Amino acid sequence: MKLKATPPKPTTENRDEQIAAIISGVTAASPVPAPSHSPAPQQTQPAARPVMAAPWKASKVRDDLMVQVNVRLPEPLALKLKHVSHMTDQQRQELVAEALEPLLNAKLLEIGYTKEDL
Repeated sequence: MKLKATPPKPTTENRDEQIAAIISGVTAASPVPAPSHSPAPQQTQPAARPVMAAPWKASKVRDDLMVQVNVRLPEPLALKLKHVSHMTDQQRQELVAEALEPLLNAKLLEIGYTKEDL
């Protein structure tokens, strides 16, 4: 007995709708306006950040959930982290989070977020 490993074929009733959706997505106007060929006036202030909710403020974000993030570090820095963790009896993840938060907050302020967003 020979088994065939082929994906299921789409039903014909939805196929026309799927094709229409694909075509309408391809032919839809771009959400980003095309660049104009006229020279832009000199701006003395950086462009304002588009109004966007901070993802870390969303209602579904939980403070009690820990997310694993893998980071490649140069060996000397990784060894320093391990050594400080051992000498201070703090977990490496606590040390990294403690060091990252002020840096990320400063970067977010630089790119236009407000203190209320943090």
